[in-house]
This record gives sequence, C-alpha cells and structure tokens, in this order.
Amino acid sequence: MSADTLYGQTCKYLHCVNQGPQVNFIAKWPLDAPADTCFAVAQGVQEAAAPAFTLRPNPTSGSVHLAFANAHQGGDRIVLSDAQGRELAQWRMAGSDLDLDLGGHAAGAYLLTLRNAAGRTLHQQTLIVEP
Repeated sequence: MSADTLYGQTCKYLHCVNQGPQVNFIAKWPLDAPADTCFAVAQGVQEAAAPAFTLRPNPTSGSVHLAFANAHQGGDRIVLSDAQGRELAQWRMAGSDLDLDLGGHAAGAYLLTLRNAAGRTLHQQTLIVEP
C-alpha cells in the first residue's frame, strides 16, 4: 500500500459501465491517472504455502529448535544470515529436527533459510536473538 494509490472495489459497487465480464475485486489506481483510465484487475490470489519448518523459541537467547514438516536428506541445509544478507553459519540437514546453538551471535534479527542441495530457497523465517 502507498499514499499515492487508491484502492477500491470495482464495477458492481462503483456503478461503472460494464463493457465486458463483471469484476468484483479490489482494484488499485494511481492517484495521478486520468479519470477515464482503465486498469486490469487481478482475478486470483496465490495461496501461501505451509511453512517448511517451525522454530521455537522465537525470540531466543541461546538455542533454537527447528521442526520440519518433512524429513530432509543430507544435501539440504539451513543458512543463518544477518540483516545485511551475509551468511554467518550453515547446518546440514538429516531428519526432521535440528537444534541450533546461537549463543555466540549478537542480539538482533537474523534470517534462517532452508535450501535444497541445488541451492534453491525452500523457506525463510526471521529469528530474533535477545541478549
């Protein structure tokens, strides 16, 4: 959302002239657009996938436990990155649980990324380390 954009419900409730199939979704208009401008409206939303892992506790002050939705092979790995995207540590996967010791890391926000053997990101989650 942005301050220079108007969001509103389309056609059926705005009493616009129907020149095609009726659309009943949320539309986005730039405020600097001419009054007679037509805009395409998305007609679907991609469902969010179930998380590949959960982590507890979050926030943490030392160690964290990751529970995976599916068992992973040795080629998959978890990567810990800082807020600037620098990779700080990584752990190889084997099984459906993993305990990480984060005692040596400073307090702050980190990103845990699950990557497959080919390096493709499967899931990411933010982790907060407290002092």
